[in-house]
Formats: sequence, structure tokens, C-alpha cells
Amino acid sequence: MRSDKGGTYKYIGCFVDRGQLMEIVNKICSQRLDRIIKHPHVTFIFRPETVDESLFGKQLEVTVTGYGNDGKNEGVKVELRCGDPKISQMIGQIKVPHITISVDKSSRSVDTAGLDFKEVEPAVLKATFGGYIHMQGPVLAAPAENS
Repeated sequence: MRSDKGGTYKYIGCFVDRGQLMEIVNKICSQRLDRIIKHPHVTFIFRPETVDESLFGKQLEVTVTGYGNDGKNEGVKVELRCGDPKISQMIGQIKVPHITISVDKSSRSVDTAGLDFKEVEPAVLKATFGGYIHMQGPVLAAPAENS
């Protein structure tokens, strides 16, 4: 566990394969809003103060259970499962586990949690736990140990 007070990571969470996610979502609705999310994920902690990079690369199971689109935000509600107890504990702290698919020009991804998600036929995806660094992208592997 290391301090991230310098703000290296914008958020930590689990990242899903965009192609696999879109395959599922396109069966529900094929129209996207203006801005499609490049790195679809479930945010666990936004602007974390500490980060346990040893958890990066751990696998999770993500089940899509709902879909919502209010013309401003589009997303899916999900259930998360992981065999790692630390990640499982973090999962329990997420109020509305969801993945933002797209947003209109003036909306923010964080507002996706407030959508009225309609139940859909469950679909399962694999995800990888990691962190997101602004202007760099996802970090999905634990850093190599210093010798």
C-alpha cells in the first residue's frame, strides 16, 4: 500500500474489455450518446489517498443486470464478484456499481449512478482491477518489485 496524495491515480476500479461490453449493450440499444467512454470501468475509489498496487491485475467477474439511458448518460448496472478479500471489501462500499457507456456533450460520467436502470437479461464479463492515470490510461498490472 502506498500513499497517493500526489494524485497519481485519478481512480481505481475494474476495467472491462470495451468490445465485449459493447457486444452486450448493442443487443439492448444500439444508439450511443455524443461521447463514448474509452476505458469502460467500475470506479471503486475516486482520487484515492492510498493505493494497493499489489491488487492490480486481479480478475473479477462482472454481471450486467440493468440498463439505463436518460439522454444525458447511458450505462449498465452491474454486480461484481472477486475471490480477493480486499477487493471484495471495496466492492461492498460501492453504492451503485455501474459502468458508464456514453454521455452527452454536457454530462459527467459520475451522474450515471442516478439512472433508472431497467432489468436486463444477465450477461457476464471478465474484468481486471487497476488504476487510471490521467493522460496515460489504465494501469492493469502490479509494478515490478525493486531488486
